Amino acid sequence: MSLLTIILVLAVIALCAAFYYYKLEERKRMQEIKEIWKDVKNTLPGSDGYRKQQHEKAELETMKSHEMPDLDPAVRRAKARLREHQRDPTLATARDKPRTRPPSRRKRNRSSSRASHETKLEGER
Repeated sequence: MSLLTIILVLAVIALCAAFYYYKLEERKRMQEIKEIWKDVKNTLPGSDGYRKQQHEKAELETMKSHEMPDLDPAVRRAKARLREHQRDPTLATARDKPRTRPPSRRKRNRSSSRASHETKLEGER
């Protein structure tokens, strides 16, 4: 065999190896694209994956609604009041309503007298 034949055979082997490597990489990329498309397809409304996600969300909500009941009566009353507010916010109890009456005159004057008292103390020092 001549040197030219050996070089030609090695070149053909190298070419085949490069082609095989290229096809292998292309196959990996196609697999990644298929996985991404599968994920995207499952989020589209009407697909089985989307229905499964909605079903899981509904199950989670029902599990939350069937939690252990609270044994403490104060907690039960607070939760009941919260549910009532969520249904109709106009049902606020007196404790929940903001105070509409202005503060009494006595309280209003107290702050001003306190300020004048502090200025008198500073003047004495």
